[in-house]
Amino acid sequence: MTPGFETMEWLNEPPEHRVEGSSLILTTGEKTDFWQRSYYGLEEASGHFLYHALHADFAVELTFDADYSALYDQAGIMLRSGPLHWIKAGVEYTDGARALSVVVTQTASDWSKTPLTDAGPVTLRLTRWQDAVKIEHVTEGGAEMIRLCSFPEGRVEVGPMACSPKRGGLTARFDGFTLQPDPPREIH
Repeated sequence: MTPGFETMEWLNEPPEHRVEGSSLILTTGEKTDFWQRSYYGLEEASGHFLYHALHADFAVELTFDADYSALYDQAGIMLRSGPLHWIKAGVEYTDGARALSVVVTQTASDWSKTPLTDAGPVTLRLTRWQDAVKIEHVTEGGAEMIRLCSFPEGRVEVGPMACSPKRGGLTARFDGFTLQPDPPREIH
């Protein structure tokens, strides 16, 4: 059931990208982002998103890393049903450090973040059950929920995402993209 990166579709194809084995490596274009209205007043939909379309409940897991160095550099996973309904979850460079970051957009964007003390690649799992989405940070010690939110039912697109709102040239690597249909409905 898990598609290969080469079979997925781009929303805003980056200037440089390649598939090496089971890894996707991309370099962002200039000043790319996904954000809608809140606080900053911006309406941005220029970030890079490689997606697979789904209609049913699923869990997706993805490991990623990037050369984060400029404010708001980010890489992670995105779930999208349209330009005003999407979630991006990943690592974002802010206040001089990497943070786990989740933006949920349902007409307007919200943003939550938590410190990330470990260096190196990060793995996230996003699970969708009908009108709910659970986002977890996965480590060797298990999985910790970082967000539970509502999300419209129906067709969605899911896959890797990267943005660099203050520059171009962020290089991100994505590995271990796995998709599980009909995941168990468990919170704890």
